[in-house]
Amino acid sequence: MANKISAIFIGVICFLGTINAQSINFFKTYGGNGYDYGQGIVQLPDSGYAITGASSSFDNAPSQAFILRLDSMGNYKWSLNYGGNQSDWGRRIFYSPTQGYWVAGYSNSFGAGDFDFYLLKTDLAGTKQWEKTYGTSDLERLWDAVMLPDSGFVMVGETTGALSLDKDIYIVRTNFNGDTVWTKRIQSAEDDIAYTCMLQNDTTVIIGGKSSNTSNNMTAYLSSIDVDGTVNWTKFNGTSGAGEIYDMDTLNGSLYSAGGITLTDSSSLDHWQINTDFSGNLLQEHIDSRPKEDYVSHIISRNNLLYITAWTVTTDFVLYPGGADLFLVNYQPNFNWGGFSKSYSGLDPDECHQMIRTSDGGLAMVGWASDFHFTTGGSDISLIKLGRNDESPAGVNGKLTLVSIQEETMSNDFVIYPNPVSDVLHISLDKTISMQYALTDVYGKTLTSGELQETIEMSQYPEGIYFLQISSSTSSKVVRIVKH
Repeated sequence: MANKISAIFIGVICFLGTINAQSINFFKTYGGNGYDYGQGIVQLPDSGYAITGASSSFDNAPSQAFILRLDSMGNYKWSLNYGGNQSDWGRRIFYSPTQGYWVAGYSNSFGAGDFDFYLLKTDLAGTKQWEKTYGTSDLERLWDAVMLPDSGFVMVGETTGALSLDKDIYIVRTNFNGDTVWTKRIQSAEDDIAYTCMLQNDTTVIIGGKSSNTSNNMTAYLSSIDVDGTVNWTKFNGTSGAGEIYDMDTLNGSLYSAGGITLTDSSSLDHWQINTDFSGNLLQEHIDSRPKEDYVSHIISRNNLLYITAWTVTTDFVLYPGGADLFLVNYQPNFNWGGFSKSYSGLDPDECHQMIRTSDGGLAMVGWASDFHFTTGGSDISLIKLGRNDESPAGVNGKLTLVSIQEETMSNDFVIYPNPVSDVLHISLDKTISMQYALTDVYGKTLTSGELQETIEMSQYPEGIYFLQISSSTSSKVVRIVKH
């Protein structure tokens, strides 16, 4: 199984970065034959990274949660997938050098309802130790989570269904074994969603999102909750329209929140940032209004500046057609521009889903890209590493380059080897099962097909990537083949 999974995730270098003693920066993507989404990232003591998300490139189910392990340069080390036979998403990943990994997300492979919060614990090698779900008979979706000093978690998101009023905020607190300590539902007559949370200190969690407040018609939700479940305070912001908070960080002893706001004279979101004290009181506000849908997905402080990832479809800024573009921009604490702006976009949508500070003084952003020029399936996980002095990848550089691929074991029925291949591809198969095959190039053109035999001659084909589809009367599998 380990060899099979290692072959699924293929790291593809899409952008070249400058690497020297002072700066590491790169843009890499990782994917298989399907849709692969990067959602969460953590940096490890060896300066490498672990990424989680959701992937349809594994054979097991429509979508699997995964852990993708990389070195400090973003090179592939290993990957493992988790979940059941339905859809499983990893949203956030956590690590302890003595205990291993945790993945928080949501799943409809297990649990009480349609989707439930999902928490997975593995050892240091990624081997599953336990997995648990949290929810009701309704649909629960996790958006964010924080790890507490006792290795318990506070997980936040939404629930919707017969028990809710539209969407309700849903919060779960666990202990270190993943057992539920308490749950909390926050509801109003409108949609209520918790998109983000952060630890203010060892006993206090700040939660941001959206809710409705009939007293002042503000919708941007900030709340302070003790780890025992006591609500310390709740505030609403968004004086110019309907606001939503997607991410938060601290700078100079105050709280900076970012998201989107729909102004009273508009029907689409605009970039929106606010600065509050730690009681939720508004100190300053910044709105960047554009003609079309735009918002700030993440915010992080670094070197006394605020770095934001901006999502936009406004024509003046979109560099490529086909979907929203991703920008990284920095601001001074008073929201004046800090001098850095960079696009990490291609054709079709590009998104960032978590941004972290790195041990070398830089930043790392994980998300997904869907430009067919530098992705391998419907979409690929993207990892962008910014250097300590804002050194940034320069741009697209040529064809896809394979980072790692291993011999693939697909099932007990057959083994395919060697992969990569030079001349002859061998298939060790159960001859009692009738199977058909089709070998196609990256453009979908069928090169050869027929009844599956023990060898396929590859010497006549040029170097590159090919896809071998193998089917029986009950199943079908696709294997990526690399020709050297």
